[in-house]
Amino acid sequence: MATATGLMCVNHRYIPLYGNALTDGGVCALMTVGTIATAITRIMADRHYTTDALMGAAIGFASGYGVPWLLHYRYGPRLIDREESGLKVTVVPMAAPHMVGLGLVGLL
Repeated sequence: MATATGLMCVNHRYIPLYGNALTDGGVCALMTVGTIATAITRIMADRHYTTDALMGAAIGFASGYGVPWLLHYRYGPRLIDREESGLKVTVVPMAAPHMVGLGLVGLL
């Protein structure tokens, strides 16, 4: 649960998936509450000691947040903020059973 929380928090921080800072932050808060509830219920059910739950949550969140950040997000500002608006066109190779050629792909 803590790893999923870290993944949701880092992705919603750097990619505005819902288009609103409040809702993207709310997802992180909701997942954090779920992680805390999971840890508390595991302790209450006598499945883990408190130290186990705390260390598991810390390691899980750190790996869920840290790995995507190290691999993708540490290189600069948000991808959305870095891109310039306008039409982008690129040439791509195309192949079919009886045809080989080049094609144009555009992104608005």
